[in-house]
Amino acid sequence: MSHKFRALGLLILAAGITSCGIFSDDKKLPSGQRISILTDKAPQNTKTNKIPAAAIPAAILNSDWRQTGATPYHIIGNLQTSDKPEQIWKQNFGKGASKRNLLLAAPVVFENIIYAQDVDGSVTSFNLHNGKKVWRQKLKSLTKNEKENGLNGSGIAVNDNALYATTGFGSIFALNRKNGNILWRKDINTPLRTAPTVCDDKLIIQTLDNHIFALNTQNGKEVWKYNISAEDTVLAGSSTPACLPDKNLVIAGFSNGEIHAFNADVGYPLWSIPLIDNSRINVSTDINAIKASPAIDNDTVYAIGHNDLLAAIDYRTGENKWTIKIGGTNMPWIVGNYIFVLSNNNELFAINKNNGKTLWQTTLLTEYPLEERSNIYLSGPVMINKNLLIAASNGIVYEISSTDGQIIHRRDLDEPLPIAPIVADSTIVFTTNDADLLVYK
Repeated sequence: MSHKFRALGLLILAAGITSCGIFSDDKKLPSGQRISILTDKAPQNTKTNKIPAAAIPAAILNSDWRQTGATPYHIIGNLQTSDKPEQIWKQNFGKGASKRNLLLAAPVVFENIIYAQDVDGSVTSFNLHNGKKVWRQKLKSLTKNEKENGLNGSGIAVNDNALYATTGFGSIFALNRKNGNILWRKDINTPLRTAPTVCDDKLIIQTLDNHIFALNTQNGKEVWKYNISAEDTVLAGSSTPACLPDKNLVIAGFSNGEIHAFNADVGYPLWSIPLIDNSRINVSTDINAIKASPAIDNDTVYAIGHNDLLAAIDYRTGENKWTIKIGGTNMPWIVGNYIFVLSNNNELFAINKNNGKTLWQTTLLTEYPLEERSNIYLSGPVMINKNLLIAASNGIVYEISSTDGQIIHRRDLDEPLPIAPIVADSTIVFTTNDADLLVYK
């Protein structure tokens, strides 16, 4: 089986997409005794400068996971779950990944309902606690050749008023979150590859060709729009904007490697900086794109680019507080005074967020031959009970200590995992390439 379509080197070209899909015919919840998700011990492979356990904030019980990064500013902290989560249900939510389509959309949770979007763009909702389907809504293109677009499911977000969905055929939808009925749609005729951000009464959207705009959440009317120079070659998926509503601030990363700040009310650009390691000798295969979503913590933006730069940026001025030569495509996870981030080299770093000092680093996938590692994509981390969860595209889940980077458990879920898990109401949700939700509590 191949996981090349999730490899970091995967490119989206104007001519189309090439990839390999993995499928499973088993759509039933396994019978018999429930098994803990994290039980198997794994070899250690870490360099460590230990973080005191007391320095990691206590776990909190979050009831919802409303959008990418859980909150508009992409910080939620240390999340509470069971010490030994067990699978409670499994459900299919539509069409999974194929040679043409990647599964990009992560599920969201609001008021004990989980929503998921498949590669065709259809959205399905389930009861979080028992897996019972509530409703399903197919989102259709205005043209008859919607299947030619590919990657029609781009992402979803939810608030008190509606469930919002973006699509690869260039339409944004607002759905009644109770029954799935379409409340409004906005057609922009430009492919979308990332989830929307709900920022108070605005929906912040980025397009494949580096446009960013805000829509009114009530009616879909455009509030403002701004254009950034586009790139011919970008990574699969893209960065989801972060928002700090009380500061009227939007932070977005683009495929040209730049981080931009905007006034959330009117879209006025405040500052921009490149997130690129200029000391590198660039070659034709270098990709400057920012795929990892930025995070805003107090007065600082934390962002990582594919081209080997992690930065802490003053959100008021755009000046770097510190930078590290680490490249990646996963959102940094910030808890207390620490940042945990995956690199392009399959390394998990723990970093002091105040000075950029690396405290420990752990290399993952060392149990596989080098040629096999290049075809495995890692997603995460997500912190539960002071430990970090990492999902791999070959179905492996790592649980890693946040204090010293030791691999505590390694578990094979036997299904490809294209995106990081989410957590709500002490429940862990994994998404598979076959468009299955694997739910543990």
